[in-house]
Amino acid sequence: MTSTVTAARAEGRLLRLRDRVFARDGHRCVYCGSTDELELAFVKPLERFVHPTAGMFDANAVGACGPCSKVLVRHLDELAGWHAGASR
Repeated sequence: MTSTVTAARAEGRLLRLRDRVFARDGHRCVYCGSTDELELAFVKPLERFVHPTAGMFDANAVGACGPCSKVLVRHLDELAGWHAGASR
């Protein structure tokens, strides 16, 4: 299977996941209730899985506004004891 086909399938899977999670969360940020800048955030970052698509499941994803998503990433980095870009 070509990498283009694999990437397209992963993107399609991500879009379907986003739609399900946003619907589940009422199209609001689960942390502050905002409807602005809603994005898909992962509780456990995808790069912490053996394969990034392994983390693309409903229970690992939430709808979060941009500001809350940034706080979530920083908080998870602190809890895990690592920082983005550092060797893991």
